[in-house]
Amino acid sequence: MGMFDFVKGVGKKLGFGDDEPEPTADTLKKELDSHGLGTDKVEVDVKGDTAVLKGVVKDQSIFEKAVIAVGNTLGVSKVQADELQVAAPEAGTPAAPAKQPTFYTVKKGDNLWKIAEKSYGKGKGAKHTIIFEANKPMLTDPDKIYPGRFCASRTCPEPHHLKLAIAIHGQERRLSGRRFHSMVAFCLFADQRIKLMLVLPIGVRHMPGYLSRAVQEALVEEVRQVVQEAPLFVPAMPRTGKEMSVRMTNCGPLGWVTDREHGYRYQPTHPVTGTPWPPIPDVLLELWCEVSAYPHPPEACLVNFYSPDAKMGLHQDRDEIDFSAPVVSVSLGDDCLFRVGQSTREGGTKSFRLKSGDVVVLGGEGRLCFHGVDRIYPSTSALLRNGGRINLTLRRVTCPG
Repeated sequence: MGMFDFVKGVGKKLGFGDDEPEPTADTLKKELDSHGLGTDKVEVDVKGDTAVLKGVVKDQSIFEKAVIAVGNTLGVSKVQADELQVAAPEAGTPAAPAKQPTFYTVKKGDNLWKIAEKSYGKGKGAKHTIIFEANKPMLTDPDKIYPGRFCASRTCPEPHHLKLAIAIHGQERRLSGRRFHSMVAFCLFADQRIKLMLVLPIGVRHMPGYLSRAVQEALVEEVRQVVQEAPLFVPAMPRTGKEMSVRMTNCGPLGWVTDREHGYRYQPTHPVTGTPWPPIPDVLLELWCEVSAYPHPPEACLVNFYSPDAKMGLHQDRDEIDFSAPVVSVSLGDDCLFRVGQSTREGGTKSFRLKSGDVVVLGGEGRLCFHGVDRIYPSTSALLRNGGRINLTLRRVTCPG
């Protein structure tokens, strides 16, 4: 009880250069207090590579964050906190020992959404906001998630309320005239380096590698069946009739189409064959349930095929009636450079690379964000025999009821 293991050779540097000095009691105390946790009554001592915490903190969550802040320092392999107590809620009552936290080890491919589903249950990924709030100030943005160690707060009946223990080396730089943090986190329990996910507009979630290779391969076969029943066609812009660079089809009760005469719209039949669209594959319906946080099923799945020279200009998905439902996007095949902006054209944009198996969700405040595909990176995936990229977008078109 009260002894917590970390990795000595991984953590935040408190010095400069390659010759990092061993952390001292003073430097660890300064690092702890810099987080603004209210740890003025906490003393820090150092015994070899073990940091010893003594004193009193306001509550259990501060206890856990104090352990994490100190343990995440380069050169610290253990944190001893059996003499760090939690203040009593009533004045005049002596402080009590902290409760033993529960730990969760972050795995490769994890993100807050996945961790929330593991903690709260399938389809409960939207509760990742609870995890984010619990991890402040250690986690500064819900879209930044690093392999490392979490410990669960006892403020929840089960280990759902998580605290993040990560090792970050970061520097600040300017991108496209805006300031972001470029950080690299080193996994505490695996010998690998993981880059952060770019901070995106609120409501836009990027889940890298969400679909395993096996699921991707199965999906490609499902798409082939869809294309056999509903052949790819070339959509055209309204009024001008200019053909788009992508070829597309649909599956589900409704399909999105566009042409010069009638413009953008959803309809229940293929524009060339006149036959109903094939059903949405079960694996995509399951994905919708996992990531959409929306109680009703999608009604349309757009299937866009990008050749190496295909692009998609910035646009909003606003031909649907129900904007409370998100748009769920799946990438298969070659990488692309995806661009996302704000809900108006005046806002700035950010670009990031989408790889095969990545999932993007546009929901909430991000539902009407402008987005597009700047370019395709040929030969970056062997998933599709002839190369190219398939993009599947699940949408709810009508209002339920």
